[in-house]
Amino acid sequence: MSMHLDDLLAIENLEERDKQLRRAFSPATALVEVSGSELKALTIMCNLSFKRADVPDLLSVAHAKQALYDPVHFERCLNEVRWFHSHNLKYPDPRVSHQRLILPLPQPVPGVITSSAEPALLGWSHNSTEVNRARLFSAAFLLDGEETCLARQVISSPSKWLPKLAQRSLPREACKQLRQRLFEFLEQSTIPEEISPYSKQIRVFDGWGYCSVTPVVSHSLLSKIQQLANGRQLRATTIEHAHPASVSDLVASQGGRIRALFYPPPVYVPKVYGLASARSRKTMQGRTVFDLKALSSRHFVLALDQLVGNRGFQTLRERRKARVASLRIIRRSLAQWLSPMLEWRDDLEKRGLKLNLSGGLERDLLVMPRESLAEILLSLLNRLQVELGQSRHGKIYAYHPELMLPLKNQLRWLLNELAKEDEAITEESTSLSYLHLSGLRVFDAQALSNPYLVGIPSLSALWGLAHQYQRKLTELLGRQIQIAGTAWHIAQYNLNDAKKLPEARSPRKAAIPSEIKRPGILDNKLCDMTMELVFKLVSAEGEAPLSQEELNLAQAAFPSCFAGGCLQPPCLYEHTQWCKLHTSSQELFDDLKRLPTGGIWVYPTETGVTALDELPQLLAVKPNYRPASVGFVALEDPQYRVGSLERTHCYAEPAIGVVNCLGPIEVRLAGLKSFLENAFWQMEVDRRAMLLHKASLLEPFYGVRPTP
Repeated sequence: MSMHLDDLLAIENLEERDKQLRRAFSPATALVEVSGSELKALTIMCNLSFKRADVPDLLSVAHAKQALYDPVHFERCLNEVRWFHSHNLKYPDPRVSHQRLILPLPQPVPGVITSSAEPALLGWSHNSTEVNRARLFSAAFLLDGEETCLARQVISSPSKWLPKLAQRSLPREACKQLRQRLFEFLEQSTIPEEISPYSKQIRVFDGWGYCSVTPVVSHSLLSKIQQLANGRQLRATTIEHAHPASVSDLVASQGGRIRALFYPPPVYVPKVYGLASARSRKTMQGRTVFDLKALSSRHFVLALDQLVGNRGFQTLRERRKARVASLRIIRRSLAQWLSPMLEWRDDLEKRGLKLNLSGGLERDLLVMPRESLAEILLSLLNRLQVELGQSRHGKIYAYHPELMLPLKNQLRWLLNELAKEDEAITEESTSLSYLHLSGLRVFDAQALSNPYLVGIPSLSALWGLAHQYQRKLTELLGRQIQIAGTAWHIAQYNLNDAKKLPEARSPRKAAIPSEIKRPGILDNKLCDMTMELVFKLVSAEGEAPLSQEELNLAQAAFPSCFAGGCLQPPCLYEHTQWCKLHTSSQELFDDLKRLPTGGIWVYPTETGVTALDELPQLLAVKPNYRPASVGFVALEDPQYRVGSLERTHCYAEPAIGVVNCLGPIEVRLAGLKSFLENAFWQMEVDRRAMLLHKASLLEPFYGVRPTP
């Protein structure tokens, strides 16, 4: 429930009251209800148009009358209404000038978050010296539960607000003209006729041609992120802006420190690693080879706590639903706990090494036939209880009578699944093959996948990489090849904190020879990654998409850029066969299931959210889910516009979706069929949405436009 203005006015301490009132009318906080106290709210908004030092008390009627009675001050406040926006073209680069966007909210798209679920608030961005004067008409509030601002109220309810403005000394002539002037400034749609050279553009291919897209940030959605992040409902990091008042009133109200969602991929370097001989020595020294990190994770401990009944639920249905969710988390954690042993077993089988362990649980897990693994269930359960007792947070649950049976059942399920992992499947068409690129290294990729989110690089960049690769392959091979889907595995991930110094590239004086200057530093979050890619290749007329003899061309065609960073193959002394062609999906899966512990596969999800308020609850229930940038939702129909990279152009909002981050052991247990059905991404473009989604088993073939 929103706070009422009267609650803040009841604060007796002047300094504290002033602080709370400024916060209440800030664009980065929850809106305050003003019904019944409209005149006091008007007084506060008038005083907000002055500098903080000039108005010691926001309830000062004398200063409020001065703001409206002074024709110069009031005219400057009114002129700033022409720079209100629904989507900020100056974010994050304030060099975009003399342009603004006022557009209706986009249509809701199932499964992705846009501003469609947020109130249609207006922000401001213009000359930084006018940031205070813009607050008179832009400060948002609630009136009878409806989000609004003074400019909209004067237009919609002049009989209610014009007398209040006159009561605060607004001259009669100004009152008569005010509504009409505001109506002219706030047209229903305001779109630039040309594109600023400082606005970003992205080419999007719809199967027939290209359209240029400029991503723009929604004032309403960015404001909501600030509220949820400051309330610690979502994880967030800080994006710093050197000249906040030049960007927008929202950025200025935060002192240039804008909060962005922070959800990096759950990639880690396991403590248990190395060759089989190193793990043998570790075992003989009495140290564990299992992954103890899995038993100390917060989600695993909370799941155990729920099973022992330490959390109350109002209905039996809620309790059962929570129990099922907890068992899934426990199963996933136990699979992670077992994964080093499975990795060790794969290493022994692949290299044909002999095991120098005399006996014990580790030897049984390594040499026992898969179909007999269920026989060591009790020994494995006992080891689990011992290592759970050594865990800092999990020791109180070791040998708990209510947990013995659930843990035993989950271990039994894991062992049974491992015993049947080699089931045969029907082979696919000869026109389908898989290209597996391993050990790829990315430097300085954009972790700020869109203005709202830091973490997994944008899935649009993944699609752009696949599309560029498809074009180059088609050009080199001289025939049409389609990439019908892309699977993505992130093996290592490192977020770079240092800011990059931009290159000096513009003259200080344009008309005469002068020194070259650098543009201002923009706070871009960058990351380094090691990753694996699997491309599903389809060719026309049933012929093989690619032959083994053409692998050299496939390596030569591979792009050198991903998500704005440098993309390189692995060093040859580390990995010579980094590009492999598989005509058999089973052969492909045999390679993929041996990927080391610690990385994650980025899977599409069947469920999603359409409002930002739904995200905290979903992430709490699904700890392996992460928000990610999954494409764009258009705000207008594509049209001709001066400065466009392509024939048509449109402005669009970045869309936030949810991806499923699965470890290699989980993918292995789910099996080949699940991987082929659920792991691949493909972009779908319709009239209003350009989004990444789960690829079907075989997309219809279409060609690509020749390279210009």
